[in-house]
Amino acid sequence: MNVSPDDVKIWTVVQVEEYLKLKGFGESITNILRGNEIDGESLLLLNDVDVASMGFKIGPVAKFRSFLVTLKYFPSTSTQHLWAEALVKSFPCLGTKVTDVEGKVTMNHDIYFHPKAIGFMRTNYKKCVEAKE
Repeated sequence: MNVSPDDVKIWTVVQVEEYLKLKGFGESITNILRGNEIDGESLLLLNDVDVASMGFKIGPVAKFRSFLVTLKYFPSTSTQHLWAEALVKSFPCLGTKVTDVEGKVTMNHDIYFHPKAIGFMRTNYKKCVEAKE
């Protein structure tokens, strides 16, 4: 389930906890967040100092910090596909040619979101975000 920051912003404390459990975070994270009344808006506002001061163990906190970057800065999947489509239209050499059953050739941008490749745009977007921090 991909969510955008706009979706997250309106979550309750319980919805934050449920989503984190869905993403594989255990009670060591969810109990502390619930105890600190972290709702969706608060979750998006957390910074590294906030997270470090909550008393998480190092392993879970590293994963949680990475998750927060993804949650805060990555646009929704539909927005990513719009960007990829625009990129391929501007630079056709970056797309992959696909022939439909009628023989019509079109440019495909799905390669940017291939799960094993993580996605060309997502990878570069993450690099930009990390460089900004």
